[in-house]
Amino acid sequence: GVRPLKSSIRYSVEDQISQILADAAQEQELVQEVLLDYEGSSLLVDFFVEGELVIQKSYPVVEKIGLLRKATKDEQQALTAVHESGHAVAQIVLFKQIPDLVLSVAAESDSLGMVIVQPIEILNLEKMKRRAAVYLAGQEAERMVFGEDLLSAGSYGDIEQATAMVIGLLKESGFGGTAIRYANTIGEYGDSYHDTKEIEDKAKVILEEAQKQAHRVVRQEEKLLVEMAAILAEHPSLLAEEVNALVKQYGS
Repeated sequence: GVRPLKSSIRYSVEDQISQILADAAQEQELVQEVLLDYEGSSLLVDFFVEGELVIQKSYPVVEKIGLLRKATKDEQQALTAVHESGHAVAQIVLFKQIPDLVLSVAAESDSLGMVIVQPIEILNLEKMKRRAAVYLAGQEAERMVFGEDLLSAGSYGDIEQATAMVIGLLKESGFGGTAIRYANTIGEYGDSYHDTKEIEDKAKVILEEAQKQAHRVVRQEEKLLVEMAAILAEHPSLLAEEVNALVKQYGS
């Protein structure tokens, strides 16, 4: 997938860039091209001058990706397990779709976990509302398992995505009932309508309903969610076939 590829490049290549450039500068002739390859646990670099190989060097690569993907079995993984199980269960119930992968430990530095699903081919108003509920189901899962006072701050990204999606589609795709393009900011001039209060009030209602729907889903599928989270608290991931087996055993 794209995320592991980006992480692999960052940890295996970018960590060594400064040393590769320093070694290139030490050559008597100006190095014009470098070719990078990966072998075992080493980064192999060929240095070229006018198309001719002048030197090859090997650089050690720390297997950070593997370390990041190992289960930590700590409080953070338990929290992430509950949160991501909420997203997964909502996706299953609201879209009748088994996620390809559910992660409670992720290699990406900006992500603690994730649910990987096939993208929605056609997005309409009704699917938008369900999608918003999926975004908000992570926090609702935390609320159910841990209680209101122990909600984490980790749902800010989900809330931001849900809000941006709903407001964006209402303003730009006519989902608000009127075929008008609304301005995204007060300072946005040109061919846009700037009186956005009515459309933002509609967005607020949709998001409140999405939160209620997410709440109903996680309560309805509490057994499935808890069983899924228990596994993800001990193991870093669940594949589609494993999720499907849990649904058959514990889903309503």
